[in-house]
Amino acid sequence: SSYIIFDRDVSHIPFNNPLQMSEQSNPDDQHHNPTTIKVDLTPPWSRKSLFALIQGISGIDMLSIESVHDAVQVAKSLGLAPNPHTFTSIGQVALYIFNQLIVPTLIQPTVVVGYPVDEYPFIKSDWHYLRLVGRFEVFIRGTKWASGHTSLTDPEKYRTQLTRRTKTDRQKSDQIHLLDAFGRELHYGLPPTGGLTMYIDRLFMLATDPNWHLHEYI
Repeated sequence: SSYIIFDRDVSHIPFNNPLQMSEQSNPDDQHHNPTTIKVDLTPPWSRKSLFALIQGISGIDMLSIESVHDAVQVAKSLGLAPNPHTFTSIGQVALYIFNQLIVPTLIQPTVVVGYPVDEYPFIKSDWHYLRLVGRFEVFIRGTKWASGHTSLTDPEKYRTQLTRRTKTDRQKSDQIHLLDAFGRELHYGLPPTGGLTMYIDRLFMLATDPNWHLHEYI
């Protein structure tokens, strides 16, 4: 077994979130500062779906929602104050809820899967559900430590996604140009491709003093 123990300021975390209560050493003192938490790095790590985590705190399956407006209403019902004009997809709202309310509660090592295709259009779709993609992210202590995905290599599907992205991301013309060039190269063929990213600064935090702030390491 492998553990890290650190003191954590929990005063900023919304305690109406039931996911957080299991990490609080004293539920009756919700704003005790700091709280000592032991993180167990022993495998296997917990694996959770992003949309299942959102449904766990909202009671709503966002994959069944059909409009951005309804998705924004879910965020508002959870106490958030999203600007409806900044969102262009349901997946974008889902990631907003996830980052604001769920990520801070992922203290123990957790692998989150099932990311929305409308926010990651150039990642291969999930075999079982086309609205999700083959992407995962690893969270420890409420921070992302690693991520990985399987790249979209089908040239026709790539072209379809690029067309959609061009319509909603016109301000990023330079990026669209590069993606368009890559799409042309896909017609020559590309084998299955994937990647894994681990953040060296965060790994250094685990190996030294996890109580420091990330900015102190950088």
